[in-house]
Amino acid sequence: MKEQIVSLIIGSILTAFHIVWVIAMIRKIIPNKFSSMLIHVLSAICTLSILLVLWITDVNFYFWLAFSVILFGISGCLFVFGAVYKSLSIRFLLMTKAQGKLVSFDLLDVLITKVSFAERTNILCNMGLAIKEKGGYRISKKGLRVAKRIVWLRKLFRIKTTGLY
Repeated sequence: MKEQIVSLIIGSILTAFHIVWVIAMIRKIIPNKFSSMLIHVLSAICTLSILLVLWITDVNFYFWLAFSVILFGISGCLFVFGAVYKSLSIRFLLMTKAQGKLVSFDLLDVLITKVSFAERTNILCNMGLAIKEKGGYRISKKGLRVAKRIVWLRKLFRIKTTGLY
């Protein structure tokens, strides 16, 4: 019983360490030039490395219990960050709040949707998944391979449409 409690405490402390480290790095409290995603990955690696050091040095706890708590925390942190970082719904709410008045759909479309879609198409082209041509865009061979994998995964999990993104 004691080892279980120690494991939960270790997992919780290391999860808190991860969250504080990510926030400090993203807010540039700790100066860095890393992307947000790389900050999450590096912090997760550091956090799990600390857990491994504790395990190797024979601290008396259940490794897998602490590991599970940490992975849950890291996954939750990354999910919340991603939702807040890229959510069109949140952009909508923030934009209407910033305007302080009634905002037309056309203005929201210009300020939010078109900007977000342009960002996404640029990312897809930069990744080599789409090709920009004179009249528009077309999918690349690499994009077709990725699309086939996504369709396969959607069929595997019986996903028709999520409505989330």
